[in-house]
Amino acid sequence: DMHLTVIEPTATGWLVGGGWKAPPSFLGSNPTSPPMYEMILDVTWNGEGAPSIEIIHLGGEGVIHSIMPTNDGFIAAGTADSVLINGKDVTSLGIASQSATVDKRGDVWFFGEIGSTNVAIYSDDEISIEKLPNPLHITPEYSVIDDSGIIAVHGVNGDDEISSLSIDTDARLSFTSLRGMMDLGFILVSLMIISLMMWNVVE
Repeated sequence: DMHLTVIEPTATGWLVGGGWKAPPSFLGSNPTSPPMYEMILDVTWNGEGAPSIEIIHLGGEGVIHSIMPTNDGFIAAGTADSVLINGKDVTSLGIASQSATVDKRGDVWFFGEIGSTNVAIYSDDEISIEKLPNPLHITPEYSVIDDSGIIAVHGVNGDDEISSLSIDTDARLSFTSLRGMMDLGFILVSLMIISLMMWNVVE
C-alpha cells in the first residue's frame, strides 16, 4: 500500500518518494493503524511502453517528504532519516526532519519539530548544525526559498493555527555573524603568521 507524495525529475526519469503502509501482520504492527515506512522509487522511461520502477530505498518508520537536487546528486529528506542518492548508490545522512528545502547555493536545510533550536544544513558533502535565532514556534509542513535567498517555512503552531517564519540564508555567511567573525579572525591570524614567516626569511 504505497503513499507517494513527492516527485523529482532525473536525467532518465523520476525519483518518487513517500511511504509504504505495512500489512496488519507485519512485525506485530497495529492492525487498525499500521505504520508507514520511508520509501524511494527510481522510475525510468524511454518514451515507449510502460516505465520501469525500482525500489532503491526502504527506510525506518516515517515518510519521505522532500526530494531535492544538489551538487552531489539528490537528497531525499524524511521524518525518520534523510539519504543522499547518487545514481543507484544511497547513503544515509542520519538526519530526521519535518520539512526541507535547498537554497540558491545548493545547500539543503532540514527543519525539525516545533521547539527546535537548531537547523541542520548539508553543504559540500558535510553536515553542519546552525543555531536558530529563536526556537521554532511551528511544526514545519512545507518550506520554500525565493529568488532573494529567503526561506519561508510554513506549518502549524501550538494552537493548531497556520503560521510561518522566514530565514535569511545569507545571514549565516555574513561577516557580522558569529561564524563570519570567526572566519575573519582566522584569516587575519593566518596572514599575520605568514607575514612574520616571510619577515624572518628576509632577515
